[in-house]
Amino acid sequence: MAIYRYSRWDGSQDVTLSTTDDLFDRLSEQILQGDDLRGALNRMMRYGMRGEGQRGQGLQELLERLRDARQRNLDRYDLSSIFDDIQERLDAIVDKERQGINQRLDEITPPNEGAQGEDGQDGEGQGGEGQGQPGGSGAPPDEFTDMLRQMANRHLNQLNALPQGAGGRIKQLRDYDFMDSGAREDFDALMQELQQQFLQQYFQGLQQSLQNLTQADLAQISEMVRDLNELVKQKLQGDDPDIGDFMNKWGHMFPPGIET
Repeated sequence: MAIYRYSRWDGSQDVTLSTTDDLFDRLSEQILQGDDLRGALNRMMRYGMRGEGQRGQGLQELLERLRDARQRNLDRYDLSSIFDDIQERLDAIVDKERQGINQRLDEITPPNEGAQGEDGQDGEGQGGEGQGQPGGSGAPPDEFTDMLRQMANRHLNQLNALPQGAGGRIKQLRDYDFMDSGAREDFDALMQELQQQFLQQYFQGLQQSLQNLTQADLAQISEMVRDLNELVKQKLQGDDPDIGDFMNKWGHMFPPGIET
């Protein structure tokens, strides 16, 4: 992609489109056609002019090109669709966690819980042989059931208090202790994808800016990449590399928050 640099006019710029005589000839034609000087200048600025096989763009054409370029960038980097996808995946993760919690509650709730009162009276009438076994055989102890219910209710309250925005949800879900293993795996996968996309965009931008770097900068980046490769290699081998040391050394080259 071509890079254009603009600077203040100092008289040294090469203007090959038209000479001064061409400009005055064009102005004279406009004035003879009925325009005053201000109107002729405005028309030339708006629509441009031609001269010796070349054509100078006017402001109107430049604005159209800017609008087209802006639309192309919007189509290429459709941030709204990206955020919508993240929001939908977060909603699905939260729904799966809710379903997992409710399933756990159903598992500890006996189906004949409402009929225990009648069973208990029958048991007493038969001589109390069934005393000391409330809830039927196979049911979890009441203390464990109450503890699990309290835990489930705390988690449901945390889910209900999650912010609507994707950023706030991600921040709170990072510290959330999932009860459903599938929801936890989906959230971890989403976080890994987001970090990979972030790194990919970062290194793409880094690559585009290499042409403006000095030899010292390039040497520093090369050393950072070697350390990063070693960090990834240790992680793939099942080790627990110290990311803190890496960020203490190279954190100035990364945006805030990447270590999370």
